[in-house]
Amino acid sequence: MMNKPYTIIFNLKGKAAVVIDKNVADDESKMIQRFIDDGYTIQDVSEEEYKSILKNGNFSPF
Repeated sequence: MMNKPYTIIFNLKGKAAVVIDKNVADDESKMIQRFIDDGYTIQDVSEEEYKSILKNGNFSPF
């Protein structure tokens, strides 16, 4: 099982804006780089971290 199965793109306010499967993120490096260039933070997270972000209301999708 993958240790950190999700990639989260955090907006400039630190809220999780996009959650994607890490395998997809790895295949979409150009898309991820565009977010980084625009100042977004990218983080790979575990299932527990993902659930904690959702539970704490730190998710603000586009």
